Amino acid sequence: MRKTEDWNHWIEKAMLIIGVTLLLSGIIFFFAYNWSEMSKFEKFILVQAGIIGTFAMAAIKGNKVASGQAYLFSASILTGVLLAIFGQTYQTGADAYTLFLAWSALILGWLITGKNPAIWCLWIILLNITFVTWYEQVIGSSSPNAESISTILFLLINIISLSIREYLIKKNHNWLENKATRWLSVILLVVPLHGFFWK
Repeated sequence: MRKTEDWNHWIEKAMLIIGVTLLLSGIIFFFAYNWSEMSKFEKFILVQAGIIGTFAMAAIKGNKVASGQAYLFSASILTGVLLAIFGQTYQTGADAYTLFLAWSALILGWLITGKNPAIWCLWIILLNITFVTWYEQVIGSSSPNAESISTILFLLINIISLSIREYLIKKNHNWLENKATRWLSVILLVVPLHGFFWK
């Protein structure tokens, strides 16, 4: 009986993850396909309504249930979509790394209060993308030792993130015990970015 319950729980979570992934992909492709047909007002109001709606549902469901965590993760993704739409609409000319930096800053509060392992993984990915894009756009090949320094800094970011994760678990932040939160940092430590750091 216990084994059947475990399987049911796993299937429910798997279907929830697949559903959220498909829904968010649909939203992103909807904007990509209809970009030229939509007014500025329509673009912003739709995404902001999505953020407010998913955040409201997350608040109602709470972070102790999978659906509440899925809603909060969806709000985090839609925040990035909103920033991308803002950048594309107004052509601010800002470097790409500022978008990812702003995205990671805006969802930091949800990461801290939501206790959501999926948002932790997203946040770590955003930090790494921020660093990589910053390196490409600001440092580039301006220094003869730029690649070596960037490799060290890249590894340092992920060593620190992994260390923080392990420390928080010891402080009884059990929501970080999800294996994906550890393996993500480990993968980013051991898998080099071919063609970027080593040419």
